[in-house]
Order: sequence, then C-alpha cells, then structure tokens
Amino acid sequence: HGDVSVLDYQKQGYLADALVNYLSFLGWNPKTEQEVMTRDELIKQFDLAKINKNNPIFDLTKLNWMNKQYIKTMPEDKLTKLIGKDANEKAVKLVKDRMEKISDYEALTGFLQKITEYKPEILIAKGLDNPKTKEMLQAGFDIAEKVSSEEWNEGGLRETYIEFTEEHDIKKGDLLWPLRVSVTGLEKSPDVFGSMDVLGKEESLERIEKGIEKL
Repeated sequence: HGDVSVLDYQKQGYLADALVNYLSFLGWNPKTEQEVMTRDELIKQFDLAKINKNNPIFDLTKLNWMNKQYIKTMPEDKLTKLIGKDANEKAVKLVKDRMEKISDYEALTGFLQKITEYKPEILIAKGLDNPKTKEMLQAGFDIAEKVSSEEWNEGGLRETYIEFTEEHDIKKGDLLWPLRVSVTGLEKSPDVFGSMDVLGKEESLERIEKGIEKL
C-alpha cells in the first residue's frame, strides 16, 4: 500500500485505537463475534493459542469500517479537537456518522461553506411534480422565515416542521426532500435541520429562495 508506518495511516485520518484494534485482528482472532475492542479488552482476551498461522491479508475496507465505528462513538467535542483547523462541533455532529476517516470531515462539510450548482430535477421528491414541489418549498421558506432566533436550532426546527406536516396532513418527504436539497445542494446529504442550524437563518433562507427560483 506504500505506507511504511502506522504514523502514515494516522496522518491519513485513522485513529490510533482503531489501528491497534485492526492490526491485532490481522494475526489473531478471539473466536467471538465481537470485532471492536478496547486496548484493555484486547490485552485481557489475547491468547497465543489463537494466533492465526496463515499470512494475514490487509483489507483497507475493513480498516475503514473499524475506524468508522470508533469515530461514531467518539464524543463530538473530542472529535472536533482532533479534526482541528476550523472544525465546528455542530458540523462534526452532523457528519460524524458518515465519516470513515478524520480527513473526511472537510469534504463532507464542504456544502456548509459553499453550495455547489445543482440540477432543479433533484429538488423534486418522488411522486411530486414541478408545481407541487415549488409549493412545498415555498411553504418551507415561509415556515423558516417565521422561526425566531431562539428557536433556530436543530431541535426547534425539527419540531416546527414536523408539527406543520401533521397539522396540514402533508407527507414529511414531500416537504422535507426539496427543503433539504435546496439547503445542501445535494441529493444525498446530512440531516436538513442540523444543516440549517449550522448555516444559520439568513443563509438558509437565501438557499431555499434560490431553490424556489430554480423551479
């Protein structure tokens, strides 16, 4: 793989504990279903009799999976410090479940810095046409405009929008799909309410308005 040491992997965004866990399993197997183990668990369960005598095969996909498990369980504040640079704890919370490596953060949160140009078609939820999508997105804009700065957070936004769909007997996806795409510019993206929380009210409204214009 061209990597000469564990440090090379750490620089690429792999966590030390995940590397220790993965490398331990390369030549040894505890003969249980548990794959993610702390160092203490590894030390406690290690048994020379269970060492695999066959040549181990390095599997990057498996390492990525294991690293992802460690990232998912790491507290947001600790992960934010580890990422460094201009990492935002709310943004970290938003994308941590999608991260396989620490270095994935920048690419996964790129839409928060700048929205990329996207095709209007991806705004349209399954089962909706263009006019209905525009109607839903306008409703999404009107709702956001009325949310106070005190309520402008992930929980407050979620409650407000879900309450609207229930009161007006609207399918959640019909309202939230175009809203999410207009806010992120992506067909597949993190949670819309968390995204709007990080972006703030002004930027969110601006993006939704541009989405409406596309339709």
